[in-house]
Amino acid sequence: MEKKKTKQTNAPEPVSSPATVAVPAKTENEYTVSDLAGAARTRFEVPPEVVQAALKEAGKTSATQEDAEEIIKQFLNRGVK
Repeated sequence: MEKKKTKQTNAPEPVSSPATVAVPAKTENEYTVSDLAGAARTRFEVPPEVVQAALKEAGKTSATQEDAEEIIKQFLNRGVK
C-alpha cells in the first residue's frame, strides 16, 4: 500500500478573536398566565383577574414581565364599548 503524503505547514491555525465571537442577546424569562396572575398584586398592582383577562384578550398564554405590564396598561386604558 502506498501512503499519501500530506503537505504540512507551520502556519498557526486561525483563532477567532473575542471581538468576532457572537454573544447571544440577553433574553428575558417568559412566564405563564398563572405565574403572572400570582404576582399580580405585588408586581402589577392589580387583581389577578385583570392579568388573566388582559392576557386572554391579547391572545397570550405566556409573556415577559415587561410585555405583560404593557398589555395590562393597554387593557386598563381601553375604552368601554
